[in-house]
Amino acid sequence: MPNLKYVKGANLERAAKKILEEADYFVVRSAGSKSPVDLIAVDINEIRLIQIKSGKQGYRIKHEDERKLAAINGPSNSRKEIWVKESGRKEFKRYHVM
Repeated sequence: MPNLKYVKGANLERAAKKILEEADYFVVRSAGSKSPVDLIAVDINEIRLIQIKSGKQGYRIKHEDERKLAAINGPSNSRKEIWVKESGRKEFKRYHVM
């Protein structure tokens, strides 16, 4: 039997990937990597390093998740983001990480 938490996370990553691809990004999903980056989205102007999270309404991003993503050194045209899919919401909330 598959791990339901993994399946839920993978489905959310695929949904986010589809959103980005529809916006003309080339997207790579780092499935099962346990890294701070779930998706790498590239277009002609920028690189987006994205962590996908899910939770109940009012979900608060953990400082540790933010810290791990912020610690990644990327080129000057890269952005680090955390996308959160809260229960009952249709869209992801998107947060920029410095």
